[in-house]
Amino acid sequence: MRIAFILTALVNQGSISVFKELITHLKPKDVVVDLYYFDEKIENDIDCNKQRISFSKSLPTYDYDIVHSTGIRPDLYVYLNKRKFSAKTKFLTTIHSFIRKDFNNEYNRVVSFLASNFWYKILGAQDKIVVLTNDAKSYYSKLLSSPISVVNNGRTNVENNLISDEDSWLLTQLGKKYKIIGTHAKISKIKGLEIVIQSLVILKDYVFVVVGKGKDLPELKLLAEKLAVQDRCIFLGYRSNIIPFFKFYQVYVMPSRSEGLPMALIEAVANRVPCLCSDIPTFKEVFSDEEVLKSPLGDVDEFTRKIIELENPQTRESLVDNAFDKYLSSYTGEVMADNYYALYSKILRRK
Repeated sequence: MRIAFILTALVNQGSISVFKELITHLKPKDVVVDLYYFDEKIENDIDCNKQRISFSKSLPTYDYDIVHSTGIRPDLYVYLNKRKFSAKTKFLTTIHSFIRKDFNNEYNRVVSFLASNFWYKILGAQDKIVVLTNDAKSYYSKLLSSPISVVNNGRTNVENNLISDEDSWLLTQLGKKYKIIGTHAKISKIKGLEIVIQSLVILKDYVFVVVGKGKDLPELKLLAEKLAVQDRCIFLGYRSNIIPFFKFYQVYVMPSRSEGLPMALIEAVANRVPCLCSDIPTFKEVFSDEEVLKSPLGDVDEFTRKIIELENPQTRESLVDNAFDKYLSSYTGEVMADNYYALYSKILRRK
């Protein structure tokens, strides 16, 4: 089986890490991989044959069994160049989030409407759409004409790699004085992080550590100052490697308003950190209440109560063990690669 992967860029973000995992775990199978990407900057190097491309540049070959894309530019590339590929080639793309909700978060409603409809149109070139959850499948089945399958994200490389001396010292000092609530996110309203800051008014023995950057960071800082908890809100900015941070956290939180199946949550579970998420359908589907605690969107009192509930050692141990078992059975890189390989094979068997 020969597969071409087409990505936007080799950067440190969840969707790219997913494809790094996928390519890594496809290697032991009967698969030849070529990877194509658009942007010059490389942060997340993937060990395979790869080449930078553009819309004006032809590929060295169009003889593939499968072309697997993700993102609006790669999907547009497939839409514009589909006829150049071999007649046997099958096309699929992975959608990692809820497109219109993401655009609504970044742009005004007119731009969001136009951009999302444009993306939906070019997705018509795909033989198969892959989404991360059954909730997403239900959502997109009303919007897209191509058949949809579900493949969960997976993550295996979760070892605690090196952390900078400065970050290690800071987190160690914070841990001596406070219990640490941690999160890793592109900071925007869709992540719902304001509820954590609001909870600190009651949770006086906690500090909130945020790894990431984003356009709504100034707003969160203003909220922290307004509530007089700015000394217990630590915004570290972007870090290329987030895995070593988990060992410092009392609890990992993801109070998002919308998510696909975030790699950071899988990584937290794999590193045996108790997790608290919003009660949106994605999180309800991928982890039960015996594996990951949930809190209603916008309910600060309930969120605070759940944080306090996680102070119980028996509760923590039970959640961590149950969530880790679920991770091993459903969300490793090997499981994800097996599921994609089965899907590729099924597509190719069809006349």
